[in-house]
Amino acid sequence: IESNPRFAPAFFMLGEIHRKMGEPSGAISAYRQVLALNPKDVEAHVRLAESFIQLDFLDAAQETIGQALAINPANREALYLQKHLAELKTPHKPGF
Repeated sequence: IESNPRFAPAFFMLGEIHRKMGEPSGAISAYRQVLALNPKDVEAHVRLAESFIQLDFLDAAQETIGQALAINPANREALYLQKHLAELKTPHKPGF
């Protein structure tokens, strides 16, 4: 990253490291850098949304999933996250 701060794949890998270490805040920062360099990176949008969900930032996750689907409406991971997010946002009635 130091030798080439415009190399988006390095930031993506950094995000993956943070994500796998259970550090969603660090992952969010890295994935945002990827998207600043390459706004059409669907996988970075999906990973960013996953990180938002981990922190319970559901509105930010929904917006990010929408951006991913605007780029690729058939992306399976984004479609799955969209469904998962809808379930998370649906209030559950006690006793059910």
